[in-house]
Amino acid sequence: MIWFKKGMRMTNFLFSLLFHICPTQNLLFHLTHKQNFIFTLTKANQSGFGIAISGSSSNNDQSNGGIFISDVISNGPAFGLLQIGDKIISCNGYPLEHANYSSAVTVMKEAQQLNMIVKRRVPVPFVEFEQRTLKFTLSKSRKKDDFGIVLGCRFYIKEILNPKLAEKEPGLKEGDSVLRINGQSLDGVSLEEATRLLQRSREKLSLVVQRDVRRNGGNCGTNNNRWPSQTTI
Repeated sequence: MIWFKKGMRMTNFLFSLLFHICPTQNLLFHLTHKQNFIFTLTKANQSGFGIAISGSSSNNDQSNGGIFISDVISNGPAFGLLQIGDKIISCNGYPLEHANYSSAVTVMKEAQQLNMIVKRRVPVPFVEFEQRTLKFTLSKSRKKDDFGIVLGCRFYIKEILNPKLAEKEPGLKEGDSVLRINGQSLDGVSLEEATRLLQRSREKLSLVVQRDVRRNGGNCGTNNNRWPSQTTI
C-alpha cells in the first residue's frame, strides 16, 4: 500500500492515467519474428530431396507471395531441417522470393544438391514475469487542482507527468494496470463509470495497480525483490 499525502510541496500530483477499455481475455500471446536459415540438401535415389513445394502460378500472382515448403517426407534428406511453411528465398544462387512455381521447379529439378536460404517464423525469446499489486493514495496540494486523470484501453497508466510519483520505489510506473479506484473494483466497469469514480475524488485518490515484474529479478529498476507495504510521498 502506498500513500501520497500532503507532506511535500508539489504544484499538484499530476499524472496521466490513460484508461482504455479493450478486449483483455487473452493477455498472454506468443511473439514471433522472421529469420533466415541456410540448408544444404543432397538428392536421395528414391525420395529425391524429400520435399514438396507450392507457390503462385505466375510472377504477377501475389496471393501466395512466393514459394513455400508444403510437405517434408519423413526420414528424407530434408527431414529435421526444413519445415512446412518455410518460404524459399533462394536456391543454388537463384532468387526465388518472388518467383513463380514453374521457375522454382526448373531450378530444383535437375540439381543433385540444393543450397537453400529459407525464411521461417520463430518464437521471440521472452522473460517470464509475475504480477504484483500495489495501492496508491494521492492528495491534492490545492482543492482546485485535479488529479491529472485522462481516461482512455484496459485501465492502465499511460503517462506520468509528475516525475516525483515514480522516484520512490515502488512508485507508480507507466504500464501499471489499475484494478481499483477508491476501493471500487474496475471489473466490468465502463469508461463512463470509471470517469465518474475519478470525478468523485476530492483531495485524495486511492489506486490499486498491478504490475508485471521479472521473476527472481525484483521490481524493474531495483534489486530489491520486495516492495514496502506503504510509502509516503
